[in-house]
Amino acid sequence: GRPKTGMLTGDGSTTPILKTFRIEIAGSDFPYTVTANNGILPSNLAQFTLYMNGQMLSDNWYTVTGSVVALTFAPEKDDVFVIIFTTL
Repeated sequence: GRPKTGMLTGDGSTTPILKTFRIEIAGSDFPYTVTANNGILPSNLAQFTLYMNGQMLSDNWYTVTGSVVALTFAPEKDDVFVIIFTTL
């Protein structure tokens, strides 16, 4: 059968599978506590992206502390945010 935690390479070793999470939330939901992946966010923020109304935000517009994502500005309640992160 197929390995559940990775893919077998040609030499029989296992390569971990990269998981991608996508979460859509409203501006009124901030600060937002991520529960996907048991609330574990990547420590490398290069693996974390936040979009507002389709525009990628630079990391000076938000903070990530543990599993909580907070904005450094006041969003409109009808703004749509998308969090995308990858992890092993």
